[in-house]
Amino acid sequence: MSDLLIEIYQQCNENLRASDTKRDQVIAFYVVVISLFFSSIDKLGNIKQPISIALVILGLILALVILSFRKWHIVYVNSAIVIQHLIANGIAPSQTAIKNAWDFLIFGQQYANTPIFPKRRHNPLSTEKLTYIAFLLLSFTPLYFLRSDWLMITIHIFYVVVLWVISDLILKNELSAGYLSSWLLRLYLMEDEMRQYKEILADHPDLISNENAQIKIIQDDRQIQEWVNERKNKNKLEGKPVDWASIGVILTDPHIVILRDLVEFPGGRKGSYLRIINQADLRGGQGVVILAEMNKKFLLLHQYRHPTRSWSYEFPRGFGEPGVIAEHQAKKEIHEEVGGESDKLVDLGIYSSNSGLEGNKVVLFYTKLKSVGQPAQEEGIDRILWVSLNELEKMIAEGRITDGFTIAAYTRAKLSGLL
Repeated sequence: MSDLLIEIYQQCNENLRASDTKRDQVIAFYVVVISLFFSSIDKLGNIKQPISIALVILGLILALVILSFRKWHIVYVNSAIVIQHLIANGIAPSQTAIKNAWDFLIFGQQYANTPIFPKRRHNPLSTEKLTYIAFLLLSFTPLYFLRSDWLMITIHIFYVVVLWVISDLILKNELSAGYLSSWLLRLYLMEDEMRQYKEILADHPDLISNENAQIKIIQDDRQIQEWVNERKNKNKLEGKPVDWASIGVILTDPHIVILRDLVEFPGGRKGSYLRIINQADLRGGQGVVILAEMNKKFLLLHQYRHPTRSWSYEFPRGFGEPGVIAEHQAKKEIHEEVGGESDKLVDLGIYSSNSGLEGNKVVLFYTKLKSVGQPAQEEGIDRILWVSLNELEKMIAEGRITDGFTIAAYTRAKLSGLL
């Protein structure tokens, strides 16, 4: 086991060197660009000012890139510290042991005074810190060629001072590098969550409308941040994950988006509320369910459903696809799932399957089939079952059909006089 830890330790060091090399390459690239700018400054004429601003923006972007390398630098260093601790003390690398060592050594800062990790002599002019400060100074040098440079110089000096203070605290072990890296990562993820969240809500005002709403969505950034900070502190005290206090986009993938809103309930209480929305609904598509009839028989699919880990009898249905309207999606599902062709579609209206959690509006359809083929086994459909109306109603009454979409489509068609 110690051989494995040594191998991982060596890999951390290799990754650390690779990360630092990439950082140096970014710095070298910008130095070359700035050198070209300085060497041709007299030839730039009227375009000197926009190029100067562009170079500063490029420098700030590259500073963020270097900061990302800094994050990985901290991760690799901290990982090496933990592994070295496990090796030195002969501790087996279980998940619990690694977590305890990480919490003890990195976030607790106790490693600074242990025999295994003696306290480092603080060097206020460390090479690493000076590297970052020098790069920031370099990134602002084009501003000295602008007339309105005093404001920018002031901002620049303030930025460097802040960086110096943070770097100084890290090197003195008064601020845990592990904690700072964790904080930066969480800040980045939080900003990314909020950015996506605001983009979605801006593109879909109906998702955030408070008109006639008993539960109102809070949109004020200050109120959101205050609630998040308060809830995170409470979760820490209660031993709950602090991520439960996040507001914004919690998860996004090709099929769904999970949002956590900050809302105000009747009575004034504030709290978070989750909702799940189909990607198709956000991009011009819509989910559909089709009650299909042929020769006075109704089509049921015997389909295996992963979420329930069980077989289900149900009508054909689809999640929806971006840019595909409901009618086209319904015909597409019939073709894909049973190789069939439908006649005219009758719109039975909108159905919400779980309005306490899902914000999706599925369209129910009734149609008569012109033809039918074979079930799509790659979608977990092993056979097609044709049933009469009495058999369909008996299966629902006996609980053999439990799918809510199927029961809703049958109910809507029955009450509409189509069955």
